[in-house]
Amino acid sequence: MTTEDTIEGKVVKIISSKEIVINKGEDDGIEEDMEFIVFEIGDVIEDPDTGEALGNVEHVKARVKPKHIQNEITIMRSAEITTKKTGIYGITNAGETKKVTKSIADRPEDEVDDKVKEGDLVRQKL
Repeated sequence: MTTEDTIEGKVVKIISSKEIVINKGEDDGIEEDMEFIVFEIGDVIEDPDTGEALGNVEHVKARVKPKHIQNEITIMRSAEITTKKTGIYGITNAGETKKVTKSIADRPEDEVDDKVKEGDLVRQKL
């Protein structure tokens, strides 16, 4: 699949903390096994040596997969998995632990908004 064939759309409704609706569907080529990113366009990045604009940072907010595909819209469900400790204290301490991503840069939390909103961009993840 070439980049011309990449499906792009927008979030048109928030259903719950785990489900959204996008404005693309079966008529646009969406299939059950596809994965998408929800993102917003950030700052322009310039080459420090030439000053040339290299493009905008895409701030990825979520990864989603189709849950229910209709002709012109699709309900998407979060494709992000976290695990929590599942053991019951006193009976067993076994269980999975939550995976946490290590910080790679210092940036004030209030500058980055990870919440998906209506109007955010959606693109098929290739």
